[in-house]
Amino acid sequence: MAKKKKQAPTPAQPDVFEAKVVYQRARWKHGMRIFGIVLMLVLNVSLVMSDYERASKSLHFSLPHELITYLALLLLDTTVLMPLLFEVDKIEVFNDSIVLNAIFWTAKLKWDDIQYFKTPPMLKFAVLKSQRCYYLINKRDLKQFSVLAESVLKHQDQFKLKEKT
Repeated sequence: MAKKKKQAPTPAQPDVFEAKVVYQRARWKHGMRIFGIVLMLVLNVSLVMSDYERASKSLHFSLPHELITYLALLLLDTTVLMPLLFEVDKIEVFNDSIVLNAIFWTAKLKWDDIQYFKTPPMLKFAVLKSQRCYYLINKRDLKQFSVLAESVLKHQDQFKLKEKT
């Protein structure tokens, strides 16, 4: 009598299909953001180094003039550099999470890690806030932003904090 081969046990539950939708801006726009960051970095370093060189050679150094210059540089950094750093380039939406790729880091957030998602009509950015960071999503750069907003708001009941407005 021939021996029967043992069959591998069938899994009780099949793997869950995980849907993935990717929203991404154009590559040339991403390259312009990187160029802007490099340009801002060069501006900051060159301004500080020119003041350092002027002070080391005991040349004329006007404190009010330098304070105004640094105040203007701080204003420029906060209005240009901050949005460049926190702007999201690529968004991947899954059934149980969302992946946000900024210029320097990638964040994978579960839906309950998100505190709120706002799309102010007068601003070009939508704001997604997690416990650790704010993420800016450029509404004009993503072709299907309305679909992205619907898919994020579909999970709004899982957010930790509800929108207060």
